[in-house]
Amino acid sequence: MPGEAAAASAALLISRERRPGMRLCLAHAGGALPAVLPRLDRGELLVGRAGERLPTVRARDLWCDSLAYDADSLRRAVARFGPGHVVLGTGYPFAALETPAWPASTASTTTCADPIGRDNALDMIAAIYRDSAVHDTGGPSWARSSASA
Repeated sequence: MPGEAAAASAALLISRERRPGMRLCLAHAGGALPAVLPRLDRGELLVGRAGERLPTVRARDLWCDSLAYDADSLRRAVARFGPGHVVLGTGYPFAALETPAWPASTASTTTCADPIGRDNALDMIAAIYRDSAVHDTGGPSWARSSASA
């Protein structure tokens, strides 16, 4: 749920960096995290961590899905995590399914519809694959295919 996603990710952002380079994708467009990031920054400054990367900066290392339910929340997630770090998300098959569904609700409200709908996820998968030990096997099958999606 959005509150839990925000609480867990906020705890990661204000703790010391333990896994640099790890890719973590948050559900619910990051939950409430995009809204509370400036408050987390302020807290870090108040406890004397001004020389460290602030939570708003560290949040750009995270990924999130696009399940935000409204255009303003999606735009905030894109602004906080970066346009290349938001991937397609859906509530399907649960009762909390977004209405209208993805293309109709976001294509007209953000300039990131194509990257969110496909490209960002492919980039994330390629980066994970590139950093893994299996990259010497010729690449993932989708990258070797001549078919286009």
